Amino acid sequence: MARLREAGGDKVSWTGLLVLAHFSYLLVILVAWEKGVNPSGNSTNPSYGNLSPSTVSGQVFCVFYALCGIPLNLQSVEVLAVGLFVASGSLLFLVIPPLLFSYVEGWSYGEGFYYAFITLSTIGFGDYVVGTDPEKHYITVYRSLAGVWIIFALAWLALVLSMGSKLMESAMVLTRPGLRKQQQHQHQRGEAEVEVEDVSSSKLEEELHGQRATESKI
Repeated sequence: MARLREAGGDKVSWTGLLVLAHFSYLLVILVAWEKGVNPSGNSTNPSYGNLSPSTVSGQVFCVFYALCGIPLNLQSVEVLAVGLFVASGSLLFLVIPPLLFSYVEGWSYGEGFYYAFITLSTIGFGDYVVGTDPEKHYITVYRSLAGVWIIFALAWLALVLSMGSKLMESAMVLTRPGLRKQQQHQHQRGEAEVEVEDVSSSKLEEELHGQRATESKI
């Protein structure tokens, strides 16, 4: 029995929508069947579920789709992991600590952020230092906590800067295709020079050994 509901003055038949949904699902199954995908059950092979290609063209397409799709998915996961790493580290080491420093030291948030970045980037001007104001009474573990924060934050920032340098190098290679060939040529040239030096040094050692053998015979 159809249920009717008033929606903006128009009557909507939920039974009709249900029939339309079933018809759309059936249409998808038919299209998949025409494309070579068999919707019958498949319980002998793992990871396939209830759909499998039944024609040669469908199987070939599945192979090439997997070859292209799996690396893209892995790359997307890697990009997502890097993004989460940078975002969480920024929050833990560059956003929240300046709030604490500004509260304890009486600085503004900008001064606290400036101290955090200058300290973690190992620039270290020394114009802002935590726990050194003689007029303030710090808790016992305040400086210890600051030291622990510096250790972990330095490791995080080093990884971020390393990833940034690799991204810049990759971008330069993409924008300048001849750069990679130039680097490979320089690397091969360096290896060739090392080999020449090794050969010359070995020949010199042989000559010295021969001279010593001749002198010993004399």
